[in-house]
Amino acid sequence: MDLWMFHRDDPEVPVGPLVDECNRQVQAGRIHAYGGSNWSLERIREANAYAEANGLTGFACTSPNYSLAEQVESPWGPDCLTISGPANRGVREALTAEAFPVLSWSSLARGFLSGRITRQNVEEVRADFEEHVFRCYESADNWERLARAERLADEKSVSVAQIALAFVLRQPMNLFALVAAYSEEEAMANAATLDIDLTPAELAWLDLADG
Repeated sequence: MDLWMFHRDDPEVPVGPLVDECNRQVQAGRIHAYGGSNWSLERIREANAYAEANGLTGFACTSPNYSLAEQVESPWGPDCLTISGPANRGVREALTAEAFPVLSWSSLARGFLSGRITRQNVEEVRADFEEHVFRCYESADNWERLARAERLADEKSVSVAQIALAFVLRQPMNLFALVAAYSEEEAMANAATLDIDLTPAELAWLDLADG
């Protein structure tokens, strides 16, 4: 297995035995690397400090939520972590400075930024989406982010989903976006996002950080 991931963390469990066991699996050839999904940066640093002090291999990556839409409520409980939004700017800056690999989940906010939801049709399509799409992402700020993504998509002749994904991919973090594709067309559209350039000013404007 190329990469094995812890799913959610239990901060009450010491990191040492977890790192020890993962290293035994690496040495046995069962996994090549390991990381943590929904682990705080502090806990990953703690684990990697233990690994370094003991001549072991540490965490190779982290997998939190990250998207243009700020997560206003956790979809699956408080142990699902996000690095989106103004409150987590410091975490993003630290990850950028350390160039630590980030595998971001829900890059399109569970469909809120898919282009299928607009202010005009939201009541018509609400039943077509999982309830946490709206519980976790429907807010005044996120509606404004979506509106700005729609405007920029029109200007660049691309889709809203491509703008939202490009926002994630153009961050200075060492980031790899996790996105779904339910058809060949969607897969090709996701790949085409790599050709969309967004300036620092456009990134700031999309995220309501332009003053």
